[in-house]
Amino acid sequence: TSRGAMRWRGVVAGLAVDAPAAHAGAGGAPAEVRVGDRVEGYWRGRSPAWPATIAEVNEKHVTVAYDDGGREEGVTLDLLRYSVAPDAWRDVPALPVGCWVRRIAGGRNRGRADAAREEGVTRAVYSDGSFDVKLDDGAALQRRTADEWEPLLILRYEEGHDQRVVSMDQLRFLRPQFLDAASLSPP
Repeated sequence: TSRGAMRWRGVVAGLAVDAPAAHAGAGGAPAEVRVGDRVEGYWRGRSPAWPATIAEVNEKHVTVAYDDGGREEGVTLDLLRYSVAPDAWRDVPALPVGCWVRRIAGGRNRGRADAAREEGVTRAVYSDGSFDVKLDDGAALQRRTADEWEPLLILRYEEGHDQRVVSMDQLRFLRPQFLDAASLSPP
């Protein structure tokens, strides 16, 4: 968005998803990694994930070198996920378990996310595309649909050192200048 002289340039880097450790049995964590592998790491176990490279591997832990210059030692594989192309989130047939979601007031065709910002995390995903949501306040909702809920996205800025979680509505408001997803440079 243009805010004064500031121009935000970024790329939607993917869906906001919890670390695989938060949802045992849901998959997503690599079975093994090698030095030089590209991954996304959950810095100190917190979401969202950040782009990184495996710097060192030992029997039970790895050292992760984050693209912003940070390093983290003693990381378990369930705090990593395979790196995916930034635009791959568009081709996901169903939301994954652990995906952050926000309720859309009145459904997708009726309006914007409501002021209460009812948000949560998908806990189960069904073959018909519906999913269960655990709300931030701990309440559980069953069999929700994409007509009522939208995934939250990771918007990564040009420098690669900053990112934020945004809804589709916020993304429309910010109107960032999009970058080439592979190089993070203007097209």
